[in-house]
Amino acid sequence: LPAAGTGGVQACNPAGFNKQGYKNVDMYYPLTYDKIENFPTIGQLQMDLAVLALGCGLTHVVTMMWSHAVSPSIIPGLGTTLGNHDSSHYGTDPNSANAKQYLLYRRWFMSQIVKLVQAMQATPYGASNLFDYTMIFLCSDIGDGDLHEQLSVPFLLMGGAQTGVRGGRFLDFTAKGQGGMNETHAKLLVSIAQKMGVM
Repeated sequence: LPAAGTGGVQACNPAGFNKQGYKNVDMYYPLTYDKIENFPTIGQLQMDLAVLALGCGLTHVVTMMWSHAVSPSIIPGLGTTLGNHDSSHYGTDPNSANAKQYLLYRRWFMSQIVKLVQAMQATPYGASNLFDYTMIFLCSDIGDGDLHEQLSVPFLLMGGAQTGVRGGRFLDFTAKGQGGMNETHAKLLVSIAQKMGVM
């Protein structure tokens, strides 16, 4: 989410996009983009497209979702036997086999965020680079895979140098909302909009 009205965006230059040479070639299910071996490539292309669109000013907001809440996806080469969703059902034992696979998935997905940030940092924008003017809000739609509850959902907020976000903090809003409930994340979304000058 680059700040609205930021000047000096680069001209759109798709040179180098799809360096992998990916093509949709299947006419019947499963389609090429649905095949598990192409999952990392499709995600990379979507991130590349997002950086291009943000960097040349075609949009100021991008939403990405890696599959869906009950995704059976298995990341090629990760060494897991369970799908992403199934691994989240590890009960109360953080050292169980399921939990270890769940951590492998979380680390992989976070490594993709690192790639996204690095691509933004390498993209000229304004007086510096795209990430300096960008806020990234990373979230899940569930707090506990076993219980399927949304009472304690972690959020990650990253912001570049020009966004005014103070990083390096862990904030716990458990039981700090009305009536002793957890605080709503709607306030965080409003704060993001305010920081980026859209309200």
